[in-house]
Amino acid sequence: MKSYRITHWPEPMPAGPALSIRKALGAMSVGWVTRGFLEREARLSRQAIDALLDTLDAQGALARCDEITGAAARVVGVCAAARILLGRVLRRLASAARKRPSRRTPLVEPADAQPTLPMPRGAPPGH
Repeated sequence: MKSYRITHWPEPMPAGPALSIRKALGAMSVGWVTRGFLEREARLSRQAIDALLDTLDAQGALARCDEITGAAARVVGVCAAARILLGRVLRRLASAARKRPSRRTPLVEPADAQPTLPMPRGAPPGH
């Protein structure tokens, strides 16, 4: 069973449905994928897969492997999808952490606020 991987990101992007092409290239950039994976996960037609592989081969960005078995290809495909999902989750968490804090909680006290000093123990109130 043949498997494919990209050696570098192609320029310009291959023609076809943009989201499916990006999904296929993302999976191919992190691991070996089969034609079946490209059909199922990237939702590309057989003609679109042929065109994509031809374009990548013409640009010298395609690596081929004949030794990978079907079971190994499925594991690699799952790992690639998990890496993509993990990357998305980590980017969202980093984005949420970079957001500005709420205006309700000031980071510094206003300039006109009176400084408060701690009261010594045993001091009567009002002193």
